[in-house]
Amino acid sequence: MDPYSMDPSHLMAPASRPPTPPQVTEVPLGPQATSFATHAARNPLLKTIKPALQKKVVYDKQSIQVNRAICEEKQNKFIADLEAFHEAQDEAIKTLAVKYHCKVTYLLKLVAKKAKELNQGKPPGECATPSAICQAVKDDLALANMDIYAAKQLRKDFEQEQEKKKLSVRINNKAATLDYNHTVDNIENEMKGLEHWTGINTFGFFTRGHVNDTMQPAWVASSPVTLTFLPETMQKTPGEVGRHFELWACMKSDTKACNELVRLQSECSEMVVQCLREITGRRNVTMSYQYYETDIQSCYSVELKGWPEGINFKAPGKITTMYEIRTLHTVLCSEANPIKKTRQPRKHKNDENTPPSMGEAGNNEARKRRKKAAPKSCPIVEDE
Repeated sequence: MDPYSMDPSHLMAPASRPPTPPQVTEVPLGPQATSFATHAARNPLLKTIKPALQKKVVYDKQSIQVNRAICEEKQNKFIADLEAFHEAQDEAIKTLAVKYHCKVTYLLKLVAKKAKELNQGKPPGECATPSAICQAVKDDLALANMDIYAAKQLRKDFEQEQEKKKLSVRINNKAATLDYNHTVDNIENEMKGLEHWTGINTFGFFTRGHVNDTMQPAWVASSPVTLTFLPETMQKTPGEVGRHFELWACMKSDTKACNELVRLQSECSEMVVQCLREITGRRNVTMSYQYYETDIQSCYSVELKGWPEGINFKAPGKITTMYEIRTLHTVLCSEANPIKKTRQPRKHKNDENTPPSMGEAGNNEARKRRKKAAPKSCPIVEDE
């Protein structure tokens, strides 16, 4: 027997059948957008870090609004107690300031000074404890009876010490090299972690800035594949790029020193000439270093004062030592007017004590010019 003969459903028209639910599919925005939308999706084998969700404490028979109101009330109480504590702390600080006639920061400076005195020359394990330092500050009568000028000097020394710690450098090449290697290792670890977490590609080059430094050039990258960017695009290996970078950095410092030398030379020459023109009142006068006594001192009755000892008197453009040109520049800048008028009268050329030079007349009167004798004429004989 036909199994469909007993079931009349196959005789129903297609329109009378129950409709099937529609299939909803998401359309990707681009090619493979669903698979490569994020770094985690592109690497499904890696473990993902789930974002930390805000934990909600569930109270029995309480809604979220009641829980929020309770939290706000607790927060307000905490803020009120914290403000009360701050007010009490401020009052205590004011009481100490009135009692000792100083500020709390000043007390900390006294403690720092006493700690430096007690711990000077001691190994790290034998340094004084904070309680012992505070007790020593209380027992020191010199600190208690310090006048206002000594207190200002103490404050100034303390600020200079703090500024020195911020701007200080490594004392030798060994310490600088250790710091350099440690920093490069930390940067490399950060690069690798950033590439693993976010997929960012990074690389960096490090080199010394002076030929006397002992740091070796280094280059780090988030992955070994990242450094293939250099040979593929620039046709240079990382080693070649590192050598070029080192050469550029070392030459940069020499170029900077050369530019500074030229700048100091021009500034020194400009200061001297400008001051000379202001003193003499002549706009076209120039400085003569080779014939300074005759062309400048004797002619204009001026004198260049404050020339540093140990530096030859010559034009600043001919001084090629950085120490000498810096010293001269400092002296000229410190002098309000390096060229000053002299009260000495001019030396006359016909001075009695000065022998006459070649081509100059002495005290004797000038000889009269000798007239050229006329040619002798022949006697004329007349015929008788």
